[in-house]
Amino acid sequence: MRLFLFISGLLLSFTCIAQQQSEPKNMVSYDNYINAMIKDEKKGFIRKDSLIGSALKVISASEAINDYKANELKGNKKYKGKYVRIHSAVSAIKEGAFNKAYIQANGQNQFEYITIYINPDDERFLNISKGDKIDLICKGDGVLLGSPIFDKCYFPSDYADKMLNLLSNDITKNTFKTKEAIIISSMYYALESIIESDCSKNEERCLKAVRDNINKISKEEFKKIGDSAKNKDRVIDLIN
Repeated sequence: MRLFLFISGLLLSFTCIAQQQSEPKNMVSYDNYINAMIKDEKKGFIRKDSLIGSALKVISASEAINDYKANELKGNKKYKGKYVRIHSAVSAIKEGAFNKAYIQANGQNQFEYITIYINPDDERFLNISKGDKIDLICKGDGVLLGSPIFDKCYFPSDYADKMLNLLSNDITKNTFKTKEAIIISSMYYALESIIESDCSKNEERCLKAVRDNINKISKEEFKKIGDSAKNKDRVIDLIN
């Protein structure tokens, strides 16, 4: 289990200790900590085990089809304008009018499918064939003739990079617009006296120190900090 899953349940009640102090006692230690946590979070995201990924619904073609069949309004509320992570098998990969490339992924039969619009210039799609399993993060765009539509798709590594760049900027610029930025910074201050020495050495030692000591921050201690992060956005909310 990744470090961030330890505190994901406290996401809505966590606050920013960083806002209570002007700066870390040791900036080298703090920078190594931030870099180590960001890199660890990317590894976790690819493996579907991360804090930023916890905000992303994982769906299959059948789930989206059934949701829209049951109630189109509810389906739009769940998917339209929102990113989801799609795990399904490719039933067809085609190119339509105006160079619009797309993947079809069937539901329970060949007559039910979702349509996933993709970038025809991304050569990685040339290596995908019928029957292959896909793992894509895409934005819901409603339904057309009974087929749920998804577009603006990313491969997981690309999406993770985009999210983590936003997160890193939120932390380094001290804007703290997102819950995740608040959590990461607050964890450092909560553990600073314990991990500062290791984190000042290098990122690897820093990450190990955090893992070894994360349990020293009790849930009671987290809850006492407050709820200033409650109304903050998730990083996923900042991606268009």
